[in-house]
Parts: sequence; structure tokens; C-alpha cells
Amino acid sequence: MMKEKVKIIEVDRCEEGVLYSALTDLRNKRLAEGKTADFIGDLIEEIKKAPTKIARVRRDAR
Repeated sequence: MMKEKVKIIEVDRCEEGVLYSALTDLRNKRLAEGKTADFIGDLIEEIKKAPTKIARVRRDAR
């Protein structure tokens, strides 16, 4: 079994929406070009299934 480096990022609801939108646009563009987009769909599903946690967020008062 080969070990792989994995990156874990934390995103809020807004950033998650941006990720979905960007990946969906990329997927649609590749499909329109007749290219494969399976890996993008897999990534979208992976994001949907990612575990969530509740965290306190401190917002800067400006």
C-alpha cells in the first residue's frame, strides 16, 4: 500500500458555495468541449460528504 500526502482545509459556508460553483462551471465547460469530467463530479461528491464541525468564529469589528 502506498502512502499519499493529503491536504485538509477548513472552509465556511460561503467558501463552500464558491467551490461548488467553480467546480460546476469547470465540469460544464469540459462537458461542452467533449472532454471527460468524471473526476470533477467525484470531487464535488467528496466535498458534499466531508465531515463538518461547529467552530466559534471571531470576526474582526472594523
